[in-house]
Amino acid sequence: MNLITSHRHYQWLSNLITADEKWMLYVNYTRRRQRLSTGQTGVGIPKTDPDPRKLMLSVWWGIKGDVHWKLLPNGYTITADLYCQQLDRVAEKL
Repeated sequence: MNLITSHRHYQWLSNLITADEKWMLYVNYTRRRQRLSTGQTGVGIPKTDPDPRKLMLSVWWGIKGDVHWKLLPNGYTITADLYCQQLDRVAEKL
């Protein structure tokens, strides 16, 4: 009940910051155009396997937009030390 009534006196939502991580896959699609006459069918092109390269995107945002974002190199994941470093950077920017 305190949270519901507190918005009348204090804009607590404007101070809310959240974070998320997302794997960004490296995809390099190459498509070939085919010129077809009426009645012709195109030649199918098989899909390639997904590329094993991927990056992790870490984003921190609030009500006014993104506060901090970082693309981690290939193979890196979020650890406690990295999370604390990102919290420090977010605190500096705020």
